[in-house]
Amino acid sequence: MLFFLFTKHANPLQLSVCLVNVTPYSRMTSDTPTKLCAELQKIIFALNNLEQPSQVASLCLLQNVVDAGLLKEDEIYFKKMSKWLYDQVFIGDYSLVVRTQMVDVLAKIWVSFPVLRVAEDFKRLFNMIFNKDEIEFKIAAIQLLFLHPEMQGKLDDKLLTTSHQIGKDNCAFNCHFLDMLGASLGSNCLKDDILYDTVEWILEGVYSVSTDMKVAGLSATKNAFRDTRIRSNDDLAMRLEKACVDSLINTSHIVKQKAGFALADYLDVLQLHELSKSRWQRLFDIVSMMQAKDKGKAQVHVFRAYGSILEKSQGLNDESIDQAKRMINVLKDELQPQLNYKIQWNAATALGRAFANRDIYESCSGVIESVVNSLQGCESKTRNMKVRTRL
Repeated sequence: MLFFLFTKHANPLQLSVCLVNVTPYSRMTSDTPTKLCAELQKIIFALNNLEQPSQVASLCLLQNVVDAGLLKEDEIYFKKMSKWLYDQVFIGDYSLVVRTQMVDVLAKIWVSFPVLRVAEDFKRLFNMIFNKDEIEFKIAAIQLLFLHPEMQGKLDDKLLTTSHQIGKDNCAFNCHFLDMLGASLGSNCLKDDILYDTVEWILEGVYSVSTDMKVAGLSATKNAFRDTRIRSNDDLAMRLEKACVDSLINTSHIVKQKAGFALADYLDVLQLHELSKSRWQRLFDIVSMMQAKDKGKAQVHVFRAYGSILEKSQGLNDESIDQAKRMINVLKDELQPQLNYKIQWNAATALGRAFANRDIYESCSGVIESVVNSLQGCESKTRNMKVRTRL
């Protein structure tokens, strides 16, 4: 029935939305997923008989189903569909739009069903589309690698250098390239000999005049901080830290948000044994200068950074104690019940992390009473149960 409607009458995008959103997987009867898979397979196998809009919509339908985790137990159908799509990318007579979308769908299927991804097939597909002249194919190849960074070792050693050169002439490609670098670093998939070059490329993105490039570079920076090799190399870590600090004074809210996100995540993943006295002081000074005046997500990440650095602080001198008290007072002042509950929740969480540290508890004992009063006042007046639970 679905196949008939899709090819003859109904708007396929509407059917896609209905299929994914109307009936949750958990509420399907036992045989519904299998029936849907059978119908989906008919639609996909008929792609070459459809007009391009219906081809695109059909692939959207399949991708939405995969993204939503529906039909996750029907591997046999996805094995057949992924094999068919893989072959069609090479031999089918489709437009550039449809072929690149096929690659995107294949990449998503392989994420959901890793057993269907064969290394040699991946390498053949990547090399074929990356080596085409059209930039759209090259972007599809980089997106494929973004979703499967662990496959990078199977590809040409010169791939990253070549991609960097391509990115110099195409902003859209370079943004995807930076995203892919971030995914590779976050998964510890990059080889040691390319690490310095990778950081250079990320910094080029952060310091680009393009806001999109800055955002992609900062997202890659956030992932780079997850790589223990970056954190253990003080020179590389310092350069990425500085890039984040420089981005915090940017006029773009999204750039400041991404910079704060990167620093907050970095402070969260840093282990105490990685914090030398000089690194701690450097990061403490950076965080203490972060301003919480920008509302929304940028402010949330400042609060996260406050909580993380205060939780890890030890051996504070008089100047550091004053800085710590200032951060605590900023957090305390954000507990007003009329403010956004996400701000309240993150401020309360940061205060909890700060005072879990005995050094902070003892050094900043003079502000404890006012903090407790603010917490109690917020708890008694806020209507949000999540905030009340946190308090």
